[in-house]
Amino acid sequence: MRRDKFFIYLSIIFLLFSFSYANEINYPPSKPTTPNPANNATGVPVIVNLSCYVSDPDNDVINVAFYWVNVTFEGEINLTNISFYWINGTDIGIYDLINYTAESQLIGIAYNVTSGSIAKVGTLYLEYNKTYYWYAVANDSQYENASEIWKFTTAINHPPDRPSVEGITYGYVDIAYTFFISSSDPDGDRIKYAFDWNGDELIDEWTDYYASGVIVNVSHSWHEAGTYYIAIIAQDENGMENISEIVVHISHKNIPPFCSLEASNSHGYIPFNVTFFISANDEDGYISSWSFDADNDGAPEYGGDGSPPSQIWYVYNDTGNFTAKLTVVDIDGAINSAEALIIAYLLSPPEILDISPKQVSAGATLNITIAGKNFVNDTIILTDSPYIDVIYTWFVDNETIVARINVDENATEGKINITAVNPDGQACENCLLIERVEKTDVIFYLLIILVILLAATIGAIWLFRGRVVYAPPIKEIPISIDGVCVWRDICLRFFVMKNSSLAKNANFPSNKNLGTITAKEEIEKIEKAVKKANEAWKKCCIRFHLKKTCCGNRSRKNIFGFLG
Repeated sequence: MRRDKFFIYLSIIFLLFSFSYANEINYPPSKPTTPNPANNATGVPVIVNLSCYVSDPDNDVINVAFYWVNVTFEGEINLTNISFYWINGTDIGIYDLINYTAESQLIGIAYNVTSGSIAKVGTLYLEYNKTYYWYAVANDSQYENASEIWKFTTAINHPPDRPSVEGITYGYVDIAYTFFISSSDPDGDRIKYAFDWNGDELIDEWTDYYASGVIVNVSHSWHEAGTYYIAIIAQDENGMENISEIVVHISHKNIPPFCSLEASNSHGYIPFNVTFFISANDEDGYISSWSFDADNDGAPEYGGDGSPPSQIWYVYNDTGNFTAKLTVVDIDGAINSAEALIIAYLLSPPEILDISPKQVSAGATLNITIAGKNFVNDTIILTDSPYIDVIYTWFVDNETIVARINVDENATEGKINITAVNPDGQACENCLLIERVEKTDVIFYLLIILVILLAATIGAIWLFRGRVVYAPPIKEIPISIDGVCVWRDICLRFFVMKNSSLAKNANFPSNKNLGTITAKEEIEKIEKAVKKANEAWKKCCIRFHLKKTCCGNRSRKNIFGFLG
């Protein structure tokens, strides 16, 4: 009986000891699994974190170390086809290969990782298009367990986009011009820019690195005139590049072209016809192109190469304020412009207030004056009569128009309607009339002409009534007091002005003869009279013959005297 109790107590003690010992046994962590990046993954970004799943049967806290597997071969080996295996807890082997060295390189350690969670190390910056081998070792401070050897291949590096460049294409020496450059990298890499400013295929300038897509501005000047082929290179952090090229023409400083724009009239009523007068030239070259925007809507109505014409015509059909703009560009790219303000109104209807004269005659051609309102230069005057022809109109001002009309000789008596029409088609609503057309009496006018001619004849006779005196011939020439015969033969024809000395001194007692004169005095008077007659009339014929012999009373002569 005592013996049985001993064995029972011994069994209880053994069980208690076994249970206590079992509680003190530590199991190693499980092998790490579920790698990220996944095993055999490709196209992995070059900026990456490494992670894996770890656990421990005893729920111990785990420290996880991550390692690269670096392998050196005596020859070229395609690493993507290599399979690794563990020789022991430390050494790594490669199937079917010799003459290699495999080393582990610590990447990093994740400390105090809870069992059943993800251990992670990073961030890591890797190379493009490269295969990486790695593994993880879980350690619970007493035991450790290594994962399989995983591999992944990073993505192929893409070059940045071709850089975009904004800047001048024409410029001048010794002036700094700013260029704006930008590029984007598909991989998100930072980018720096290089410049070959003179086309010699040598880099003249590098910028710092900038984030993908950032616009960078760089300034440069040239000291000599010429054409420059500029290369701009965008390079990412991994050396991948893309290039753009531009051409810049540099010349000595250009004088901008000159241009002027003037309008024949700056304001008027629609449809408003405007003539623009243009002047343009370039002092140090020539004008290469021009454009003319009549209404400043950004779409030029006219334009072309070379210099603009001296005149441009344009019709404004809409009301409003318009800025006509002329733009010229010279051969060096310099631009200049000139503007003219045009105001187009809506024309009010014309209005006729008075017409003068209000009566016209058939067959007459005359001017009529039309007074009113809202007349313009192109206002048209119309009539409703087939017998009235408006030959021409004169625009005097906005209130007066003169029209020259022709009235047909067959026009009938009656009223004639006069209408004023403006260019926009608006006509006067209350137009006036020419009240009467009178028939012309031809006989009446002929009688008037005859009366005028008769009066002119009578007046001429009255005017010249005392200027011509006719002296009939006398039988004998009287003898002087001394009894000497002075004249033997005298023939006289002349015109003498009314107040000549001969007319004043001649004595006509009976208006039938010349009276008594002495030879000496008369000779002087005749000479003077002839001289004046020659000057006044340019025609005078005087013939006389004087002898100092006595001719008695037998000499009979005709004497004509014209006193004027």
